[in-house]
Amino acid sequence: MTQTGYSEIMADEIPTSEQSIQNKNNFISGLYLAFGIALIIAAAPLPYGFYTLLRVSLCLFAATMFYRNFKSPLKETVWTWALLFIAILFNPVFPIHFPKEIWMVIDIALGITFLLQSRKTRRATESNLHR
Repeated sequence: MTQTGYSEIMADEIPTSEQSIQNKNNFISGLYLAFGIALIIAAAPLPYGFYTLLRVSLCLFAATMFYRNFKSPLKETVWTWALLFIAILFNPVFPIHFPKEIWMVIDIALGITFLLQSRKTRRATESNLHR
């Protein structure tokens, strides 16, 4: 194999910036899916440690996604501000206390919302792929 042939093979393996963005969006879609499932599961009676882990990780994820969307030129204003609200609602430093019944409704509603957002993110990535 010549040096040129090797370079061509290596060039095919290097992700382009568009592929990198698609990979990132697929990862984010997967996180929305995972958090959606975890939130629905959270409606069940589980050990306190599960809720603590969910609270910390969801707060970090929502805050990160808020920042990412806020800095984006294509701001989704309603969803962006909803992410900030979710980060505040689930913050572990100054926890907001509700009865278990209220948390069950919040968890299921947010779980469904995150599952829908996962689907929306996945579809947006796929439609950008086929352009």
